[in-house]
Amino acid sequence: ATGNFYNAIVFYQTQIKEDVELKSDLPYLLKAVIVVPEGKTLTIDPGVIMEFKDNNSGLQINGTLKAIGTPDSPIIFTQYPFTSPGWTMQPGDWLGLDFTETSVNSELENIDISYGGAYYGNAQNQAFHSAIRVKQTSISLKNSKVWNNANYGVWLQNSSSLIDGVQFTDN
Repeated sequence: ATGNFYNAIVFYQTQIKEDVELKSDLPYLLKAVIVVPEGKTLTIDPGVIMEFKDNNSGLQINGTLKAIGTPDSPIIFTQYPFTSPGWTMQPGDWLGLDFTETSVNSELENIDISYGGAYYGNAQNQAFHSAIRVKQTSISLKNSKVWNNANYGVWLQNSSSLIDGVQFTDN
């Protein structure tokens, strides 16, 4: 996909309506807070690049997120790389991944998450404040990189999440 305004598959809707699997064909661009509802699963295949437009975009997981990459094909969560003159990526350019109390069985392995953790945005986005926020639930986060995010890389609230082999840099 070249020669388009956004060279990506763009998500405009705010809620996934059914179980979804994202393949690594093209980057994905989220232009809002996309919600994975309770009882639904978003599966992200190895090598997928998830880009977020701005500090009003993120992923809220009320259901399940399965983002299991490989060492050679990690799953990347980052800011959309605008090409405007003078623009550079900054920590807090997008919100982050928010796991709510209804989220179950979420697994993240071999992911690379950067430039998230926005603490500003509109009133509906007050839940974010870190690249990965886990509130009153648990996730598994393994063999991953969490770097260059504003505020907190990972914020656990009343959570017994498994975090193993994760590299934290400049959060």
